[in-house]
Amino acid sequence: MKKVLLGVMAAIATLSAAAPASAGVSSTSYLVPPVYARDTTVIDFTNGIPSGFSLNGGTVLNDSTSTGAYKGAIQPSGGSGNYLAVGATNGTVAELKGTGSTGWGAVSLLWGTIDSFNSLDILDTLGKTIATITGADIANGLLKTGTTSDNNRYVTYTVDPSTGRQIGGLRFTSPTDSFEVDNIAFLKPTSVPEPGTIALFALAVLGLGMLRARKLKAQPLAL
Repeated sequence: MKKVLLGVMAAIATLSAAAPASAGVSSTSYLVPPVYARDTTVIDFTNGIPSGFSLNGGTVLNDSTSTGAYKGAIQPSGGSGNYLAVGATNGTVAELKGTGSTGWGAVSLLWGTIDSFNSLDILDTLGKTIATITGADIANGLLKTGTTSDNNRYVTYTVDPSTGRQIGGLRFTSPTDSFEVDNIAFLKPTSVPEPGTIALFALAVLGLGMLRARKLKAQPLAL
């Protein structure tokens, strides 16, 4: 019985170590925007903030207003109409949150002119930080070859459903007028368990079944 227990525990420990704590962040050029599911909520700032969301801080700009006091802000390449700008002039911190108790499984946004000092906090439904992403964390995000669009990216963050947490909002922080975002999409969480979760459950059931079989076998027969 001890060998069975040790074997099951070792297998579970191996799978637990292999399972990622977070599905992490991915990015692609603005030329290849993500394809969203039908139930995705997209905030483009041109049509205002939709019902169920609140925006505090930052400044909503467009090409005609990103001059003068806001001359440090630039429309993200691939975007159109209004966009959100965060920085010293625009407000160094902005928070975009869902106002309900239900969260999302992933978020995607068009991140313009990426800089290492740009900081994006992924918040859960309680307002606590799930992960912090800076411009330096984005693949090719800091690439600058002389054009204005080479370091604009669609950035997607997916939370690991096995953690039981959901995305409730975003916090944008920048010390200078150089953090612009557009086309923020909130995607519904998946209800399908990950392969690692299924394997852990199967191992647990298998272990309990083997222990029960050993116990029944060890019991003396009633006369």
